[in-house]
Amino acid sequence: EQLKEYTNTVTEIENLQKTLEEEQKNLEATEKEYEAEQATLTETINSKKDEITNLDGMIQEAARKAEEERTARIEAAMTDVGVSYNPTMEASAEEVWLLACVIDWESGWEPYEGKLAVANVVLNRVRNSRYDNTITGVIYARSQFSGVSDGYGNASSTFQARLDAGPRTQECLEAAMEALSGVNNIGSYTSFRSVSIANYDAYSSFTIIGGHVFY
Repeated sequence: EQLKEYTNTVTEIENLQKTLEEEQKNLEATEKEYEAEQATLTETINSKKDEITNLDGMIQEAARKAEEERTARIEAAMTDVGVSYNPTMEASAEEVWLLACVIDWESGWEPYEGKLAVANVVLNRVRNSRYDNTITGVIYARSQFSGVSDGYGNASSTFQARLDAGPRTQECLEAAMEALSGVNNIGSYTSFRSVSIANYDAYSSFTIIGGHVFY
């Protein structure tokens, strides 16, 4: 009887050992599968990183080319104007374009002298310590040129459309370039307003050009 129990016990131990060995094999197999999956996942992640890096490079290159093409178009437009351009202050082609567009925005319907006057208001502000010392900073200052700025130093969506399309007449670009070259028809005035809403009593001096009073 005792021998039978011993035999049964040995058999149970052997069965348990076999079960343990099988579970160990299964665990090792699972670990290998996990390692393989992890390696595949790592490879996929690295591949995606490379794709993102390549895509980012392509985007940056496309943006660079687009900016170069835009600058070339602006410079070509400036050449087509045919005026003698000798700027009295530093201004990039993009800033000349910006100035021309704000001239169009504020006085596109005005005679040429009115356009030139608006250009000089901007430039007078650049030279005045009360304002920003750049064309861009002056034009995008909060609550200065109605509808131009988004309030955060950038172009509003509507003014951006004007920048993309460009000034509607060549006179706007001509006025910008002549003003930058030192042609000034308003002296040191830094503001202007429609004659219909002007408060003349508040101005120590002023001049009227077209539909605007400059002071």
